[in-house]
Amino acid sequence: MRSARAAASVVAALSVALVACGDDEPSYCADRDALQQSISGVAEVDVVAEGVNALRDQLRRVEADARALADSAQDEYGSEADDLRSSVSALGTSVEKAVASPSAGTLGAVGTQISEVQEAFRRLSDAVSSSC
Repeated sequence: MRSARAAASVVAALSVALVACGDDEPSYCADRDALQQSISGVAEVDVVAEGVNALRDQLRRVEADARALADSAQDEYGSEADDLRSSVSALGTSVEKAVASPSAGTLGAVGTQISEVQEAFRRLSDAVSSSC
């Protein structure tokens, strides 16, 4: 009976230790994955069929996920996080202009800003990759 309790205690302790090992990944790893998914979702928006508002909604997801990543990575990767935050802010401005006055020019500016966000994301993603 004692050996069964001892074995159960050892198994419980090992289980807790193994679960704790999985928690070692920084929160910015999950935030990076979420941003990657929301950026990929931009390409899935059919602006012709769904309208500019559908694009705006997806880009708001990108903005929210980018801010979450920038916030969680700020302490360790400050300059990359700041670059991402800045590019997302510019994207938000471009999106609002495109929604207010859709034209080839305003939509082109959104495309340019999406590229800027992708580049800032790539730099931050490369920086955090050794920790994720």
